[in-house]
Amino acid sequence: MQGRRDPLLQTVAAAPSVASLLSRLEARVLEDAPGGVSLVGAPPGLLPFLFDAASSALGLKWVVVCAHERDAAALHRDASAVLGAGRVALFPAPSLTPYQGIPPSLKVRREEYGALARLAEGGVELLVVPARALLRILPSADDVRKRSLAVAPGDRVDVGRLVSALVAEGYSRADLVTECGDLAVRGGLVDVFPPNLAEPVRIELGFEEVESVRTFDPDTQRSTGTLERALLPPMAATPDTPRSRALALEVLAACRTEDDEPPVPRDPDAPRKHDGLEELLPLLSESAAPASILDHARSFALAVDDPDSVAEELARAADLLRLDYEKVRKQGKSLPDPIRLAGDPDRTAELVRARALVSFAAAVPAGETFALGAEPVLSFEDRLPDVPREIERARRDGLSVVLAAPSKGEREHLARILAEYEIDFAGAEGDVTAPLAPGACRLVDGGPANGFLFRPGGLLLLTAADVLGEPRAAAPRRKAASEAFLSDLRDLKPGDVVVHRDYGLGLFRGLVTIQDGGVGREMVDLRYAGDAKLLVPVERLDLLQKYQSGGEGPMPP
Repeated sequence: MQGRRDPLLQTVAAAPSVASLLSRLEARVLEDAPGGVSLVGAPPGLLPFLFDAASSALGLKWVVVCAHERDAAALHRDASAVLGAGRVALFPAPSLTPYQGIPPSLKVRREEYGALARLAEGGVELLVVPARALLRILPSADDVRKRSLAVAPGDRVDVGRLVSALVAEGYSRADLVTECGDLAVRGGLVDVFPPNLAEPVRIELGFEEVESVRTFDPDTQRSTGTLERALLPPMAATPDTPRSRALALEVLAACRTEDDEPPVPRDPDAPRKHDGLEELLPLLSESAAPASILDHARSFALAVDDPDSVAEELARAADLLRLDYEKVRKQGKSLPDPIRLAGDPDRTAELVRARALVSFAAAVPAGETFALGAEPVLSFEDRLPDVPREIERARRDGLSVVLAAPSKGEREHLARILAEYEIDFAGAEGDVTAPLAPGACRLVDGGPANGFLFRPGGLLLLTAADVLGEPRAAAPRRKAASEAFLSDLRDLKPGDVVVHRDYGLGLFRGLVTIQDGGVGREMVDLRYAGDAKLLVPVERLDLLQKYQSGGEGPMPP
C-alpha cells in the first residue's frame, strides 16, 4: 500500500472534493495569499492520502504540527503505513527539560538526529512534529550537513581520525555494536550504528582505502546488504571539542550575576558532561546560529491540527521550563533563561499560525473552511455480522470497498470472513495495482489504523482494527504463564483455530513444556500445513488472537 501508483492514493486524489481543495491550496501558494484552509470532514486515516495528493499535484513537502504527542505518533504511524517509512519522519518532543541534568533517552536522540539527517539529505516529504518539540534549539541544517561524515567504497580513510570524529559527535565506543550510537573497531572493521539507518553499518578497510560498506543485523552480526555510501550524521547538538567546551564556559560566564556562586573550575581538555545541557550551550554563543525544527523545514508547507491547542501546549511546556529554571537558580547555578535555551512560546505559536496552510480543527486566521465530505467508520468489533452487510450496502451504492490489514494473520482473518459470506474480493495474497472499480472489494496490505467512508471519492476503507478490534496488548505478568494463557484463552481447546500475527491461521494443539538451558519453558503448540510445528512462548500471547467467525460458516481446514 505504498508508492504514488497505489490505487488507493489515486482514488482519493481523483475525488472532486480533493481536486477542489488542491486548487485552493495552489492559489494560496502561488499568490502568497494570507490565511489557509480549515478542513472539515477529514478523518485521521484520510490525512496521509491528502498529503500525498498535494505532494504529487503541487510538489509540496509538508511539516505537520500536532498539539499532542499521541496524535503526532498516530499520524506518523498512519503516514508510514500508507506512504512508506522512507518518505515520513517524526521529530520527537523532548522527554526532559535541559535544566534537569539528565541527557535525552537513546530513543529520543535517535529520532531527533535521524530526522535531522534525513531532512538535510532531502529525503523527507512529510515531517510530523508534536508542539513541545518546537521548543528545542538545534544546530542549523548547514551545520548538520557539514558535520555529517560520508563513507563509500574507494574512499581513503584514517581509522583513528574517523573514530575520533565520531566520538566527538556523540557516538560511544563499545565492544560490540548493538544499539544506535554504538561504535566498535575490530582490526580492519569499523562498526557504527547511525541514527538515520534501520541497521548498523560495517566499514571494511583495506591497506589504504574502504573496500566495502555493508549493513548488518545487530543480533546475529551477519551482513544484510551493501551500501554505495553511508552517511554518518552527528548524535549531539554540538561536537565535544576543546573549542565547544570553551564556548560553553563563555556562555555560562555571561549568565552569572553578582549573587551567583562562583563557577566550579573545569579542565577544558576533559570530556564535557552528558547532562543534556552542556552540548546545547555552544549554540548560544555569538558565533552560532541556533535553529528550531521549523527552520529545518523552512521550504515545507505547514499544516496544524489545532492552532489554539498548539498554543496552549507550548504555554504549558514553557511553564515547566520556567519552573525547572527557577529551581536551579535557587541553587545558585547560572544558566541561560528558558527563552534563550528553548525559544519564545508566544512567538512560536504565532509563527505556526502565520505559516499554516491547512488546519484540521479551528479555522486558520483569515482563511476559509472547506468540507471534504469524509467521515470515520464505527468499530465492528462487537458486531461482526454487520461487516458483510455494510460491505454489500457500499457496493450497491457504487463504492469501492477496501479492507486493509498490516499483518498476514489479520489479512487471512479478514479473507476468511469475506469467504464465509461469499463476498467476492481480490488481493488476498497482497496488494493489487489495478485501479479500483466501483462496486469492487479488495484486500490489501498495510493501511492506516482506522478507516473512513469517503463518498466523494467513491471509497469505503475498513481496517483490521475497525473489523476485529484493536490489536491485543501484551499479556500482563502473572504468577504462572499457563494461568495467563488460560485466563486470556479460557474457552480454547485442542483443534481450535487461532490467528498468529505473522504466520496466519493455525491449529491449537495445547501447551507443551520444553527445556531451555535446564529451565522449563511453557509454549503454545500451533500446527500448520504438513503438520509444521510452531512453538510460541506463552509470554508472547500478544502475537495470538482467537479466530472469530462472522457467522455459521465452516472452520478453516
